[in-house]
Amino acid sequence: PVRWRSILKALQEVWELHNILAAELMKLKKNKMAGTGTLLLCAIPVLAMIKKILIDKDSIGLQEWYLTIFLLQTIALPVVNGFVLTSLIQREYQDCTLRNTLCAPVSRSAFLLSKTVIWFLWFFLSASAAMLLTISGARLLFPSGFGTDELLLIAGQLTQQALLVFLTSLPALWIAVSQRAAFYPALLAVLGFAILETAGMQVSVEWLLPASLCPWTAVSVSVLVEKGGGFYFLCLLSAALCGALGLAGALRAFGKQDL
Repeated sequence: PVRWRSILKALQEVWELHNILAAELMKLKKNKMAGTGTLLLCAIPVLAMIKKILIDKDSIGLQEWYLTIFLLQTIALPVVNGFVLTSLIQREYQDCTLRNTLCAPVSRSAFLLSKTVIWFLWFFLSASAAMLLTISGARLLFPSGFGTDELLLIAGQLTQQALLVFLTSLPALWIAVSQRAAFYPALLAVLGFAILETAGMQVSVEWLLPASLCPWTAVSVSVLVEKGGGFYFLCLLSAALCGALGLAGALRAFGKQDL
C-alpha cells in the first residue's frame, strides 16, 4: 500500500507539472514580447541576405557573410532573451497572479521550473528558426561554396552558441526573481552579458585562460578554440556551472519569498 501511495503521489505531481506547463504555454502564446523577440532574431539572417543581394553582391564571401551574422547573434541572443525573461517573470509580480497560481496544490519549485522550461522552449525554437534561415541563405547565396562541411560547421556553431547563451543567462533569472516587479536589474545584467560575450570574440592568446573561466566570454571563446581541446571543455564547464548556480539561486530565492 505504501508503495502504491508513493506511485500515485508521483503521478499526481507529474500531472500537476503538466497542467502548469500547459498554462505557461498559453501565456507564452499571448506574450507579445516573445513574438517580437523571435522576429528580431530571424530578421538578422534575412537582412544579411538582403544586404548581400542588393549592396554587397560579389564583394564578400560565405565566411565573411556568416561571421557578420554570428557577431550580430552574439549581441542579440542574450539581449532578446533577457527581455523575454523579464516579461515572463516580472509580469507575474506586477499583475499579482502569483498568489492565485500558488494557491493551487503547486510547489514553488515546480512553478519556477515550468517557467524555465517554457522560456527555454521559446529560446530554442527562435534560435533554431534563425539558424535555419542562416543555412538557407548560405545555400542560396553561395551555392558553389556551401557543402556538407559548411552546413555542419554553421549548424554546430550556432547550436552551441544558443545553448551556452541560455545557460549563461540563467543568473538573470535569479536576479529577476529576487527583484520581483523591477524590470531594470535583469535587463542591465543581460546587457552586461552581451558586452562580455562580444568581448570574447576579441580575446588574445594570452587571455584565453581567464576568458575561458568567465562564463560569458567563454560563450564566444568556445567557438574560437580547438574543439575537444582543454580550453574548449573549460568553456563548456564554466557555462554549465554558471547555469546551475543561476537556476539554484533562483529556486532558493523564490522559495524564501513572502508572497
